Parts: sequence; C-alpha cells; structure tokens
Amino acid sequence: MVAVLLALGASFLWGMTNFVGGVQARQIALLTLLLVSQTVGVVTIAVVVLIRGGPIPDIESIVAAAIAGLISALAMAMFFRALAVGKFSVVMPIISASATVPVILGIASGERLSALQAAGIVAVIAGVAIASRGSEGTRKRSGKLAEGVVLALIATVLFGLVLIGLDRAAGSDPYWAVLVLRFSTLSVIFLTVIVVGHLPIAPSKNIRRLMLLGILDISGFIVFSIATTRDFLSVVAVLGSLYPVVTIAVAWLRLGERMNHLQWVGIVFTFLGVVLVVSG
Repeated sequence: MVAVLLALGASFLWGMTNFVGGVQARQIALLTLLLVSQTVGVVTIAVVVLIRGGPIPDIESIVAAAIAGLISALAMAMFFRALAVGKFSVVMPIISASATVPVILGIASGERLSALQAAGIVAVIAGVAIASRGSEGTRKRSGKLAEGVVLALIATVLFGLVLIGLDRAAGSDPYWAVLVLRFSTLSVIFLTVIVVGHLPIAPSKNIRRLMLLGILDISGFIVFSIATTRDFLSVVAVLGSLYPVVTIAVAWLRLGERMNHLQWVGIVFTFLGVVLVVSG
C-alpha cells in the first residue's frame, strides 16, 4: 500500500511539473527553463541528502544513476519542446507509454510475453496513433502537431530508459540515486550552455515558476525512487505513469484545451494498454 501511495504521489507531482513546464516552454527559451529548474532541483535534493547523512552508494548504483541522468537531459529537452509546439492532450498520452519500455526490454531479453501484455502493446500502439492524429483544423492551422508527436515518441522511449536506470540505482539509496541522476542531467545542461555561449534571460515572474518547476520535479523523482524500493518496478511504473491524467486535466481547466471524440478514444486505448503491459 505504501508503494502504491508513493507512486500515485509521484504521478501527481510529475503531472503538475509537466503542466508548469509546458506552459513555461511556450514563453521562454528551453535552455533557460532546463538550467534554472534543474539547478533548483539539484540544490533541493543535495540539502536532503546532506541532512539525512548516510554512506555514498556503490559504484554500480552511481554509474546507473549517472547514465539515467544523461538520458534524462535529452528526454526533458524533447518532452518540453513537444509540449511547446503541440497540445498537452495529445503529447501526454504518448508520454504515458514510457512505462511500457521496461517491460518491452525485458521481453526482448528473453522474458515471455503474456496474452495481456501482447494486447497491451497493441492497445498502446493503436492509442498513440489515434491520439496523435488530432483535429484536421489544428493540423492545417499550425502544422506543429506532427512535430510534437515525433518529439513525444522519442521522449517516451528515453523516459522509459530513465525509469530502468533509476530503479537499478535506487536499491542502495533512493535519495543518493536521485542526486546523482539530477546532477548528471544538470552537468549536460551546463555543458550545453557553455557550447552555445548564450543563455536567454527570463523575466522574474518566470524565474519563480521555474523554481517551483524544479521543486516539483525533484520531489516526484524522490517519491518515485522510494516507491521502487517498496515494490516491483512493473507495479510502480504503471501507477507512476498516470501523471498525464493530471497534466491533461489541468490543461483542460486552465487552458481550455479541447479534444475530439477520436482523440478521447486514443487516450483511453493508450492508458488501457499501459495498464495491461505492466501488469500482464
């Protein structure tokens, strides 16, 4: 029960993270968004680790978390760009499929595929295809929806790999795992800033929201990391992947986003497929 509550809590925190980040991605430069939010996140988790104390984890856990952090940097860039150019209600169901990646990789490595998992994979593929179509008016008006879908698909695979890395690293210490992961992510962002040689300045009101974004994001990772130590990743992953529901609901309430009936069918298929794959 504790793992269930923690995973659901992570879903809520990540859902709010995605909404705040998606809105900010439409207003300021992506590099600024990532640098400020991740710096706040790293400082937050560093303080938590310092207060808790405890030994440094083994090298295997550190390496797993560091690699997950590198992948996470690219995943976030793809994801927030997708939210900037596409609709929340289309991008988020696609991202929810990241929970199926650990299961699919397990199958590829020799694990047997159950009937429920096979049905779930079909449902996810069908749901993503249907939800990503959008309305004809949207495609004709902006031409951006297709771009958002492609970026979301790439981010989905990358986020799935991050879940696997975090699960392997959290066994020693979930707090240290998150710290190493996010420090690795921040290092990539800093390096990118140096290479680009320019960082657009955001207004003060946006900076405050980016700070909130960083706290929400790191809190979600802490809660999810702890949850992976209390139950199987397949169980935690499906509950932790429900965050798109939060993002879509907030976007509907705050931004007035609307979806056609076909998109609703796609969303239902995608979420159903996620549940079947990770619990089959």
